[in-house]
Amino acid sequence: MSFDIKPAGHELAYGHAPFPFVAVDGASAMATFAGLRAGWQDASPVIWGNSEEASRLFELYGEEPENTAEASLAAAKGKSAAELMDAHSAARQASLAAWYAKRGETAPQIENEQLPRGAWPQDAYPHQVPLSLIDVVTGRPKEQVLIGLVPTVRTWEIPAFHGFGDWNACPSPSIHVAIAREWAERYGARLIANTSDVIEFEVERPIASRDEALAVAELQYRYCGDIVHQGTGTIEALAASLIGAKYWFFWWD
Repeated sequence: MSFDIKPAGHELAYGHAPFPFVAVDGASAMATFAGLRAGWQDASPVIWGNSEEASRLFELYGEEPENTAEASLAAAKGKSAAELMDAHSAARQASLAAWYAKRGETAPQIENEQLPRGAWPQDAYPHQVPLSLIDVVTGRPKEQVLIGLVPTVRTWEIPAFHGFGDWNACPSPSIHVAIAREWAERYGARLIANTSDVIEFEVERPIASRDEALAVAELQYRYCGDIVHQGTGTIEALAASLIGAKYWFFWWD
C-alpha cells in the first residue's frame, strides 16, 4: 500500500503540521491507519480529525515550553495517573483558595460532588467502531481525515508530543500520558486518535466483568467527567458500555 505522505510543516486549514501526515476520506481511514501502523517502525499513526481540527490541535504548538514532549514525559515518569490527578487537584484547590483569601472568603472544594450513580442499565452499547471518524452532524464518516505520524513507538506518549491538555477541564499532557500508559499495560489499549478535543483508544483486551467495569468507569469519570455529564448520565451506564467495548472515547469542551 502506497501513501501520499505530506511532510512536517505542510499547511493545514490554518497553521502548519509539526509532523508528517496522510489525508484520506473517513470511510477508508482505518484501512490506511492499519497500513501505516504496519509500515512504520519508528512512528505511531494517530487520527487528527479533519484539517480544521488538526489546526486547532496545533494552534499553540511549540509556543510554550511546558508543551514540549520532554517536559510532559518527565512529569509522567514513575507516576500513576491517580497521583498526577491528585496533585493537579491540589494545585487547583490551592490556587482557588488564594484567590478567595484575597477577598476574605473561604474557597469551595473543587472535588466535593458525589459520583453520579444509578441503576445498572438493561441495555448497553459498547463502542465497536472508532467514533473519532464520525461527523457528529451527519452521523456519517468524515469527508476528510488526517492521520499523523508521531515520532514515538509508544502510543501513550502521543499527547506529550502534541502538547495536548491543560485547558478547561482537560488534564495536562502528563496525565494523559500516565493514564494511557496504564491502560496500555493492563488492557492493551492503544491511543489511535487525538484531535483538538478528543482522545480515543483501541482496546485489545476489553473489560469482561461488571466489578472491573465499575472501577474503570470511576477512573474514566475523574479523567473526563463530560463522558458522563454530557453522555451516559451515570457511572453505571458508563461501566455497562465498557464491557466488551473495543474503543474508548473521551471528549472535552
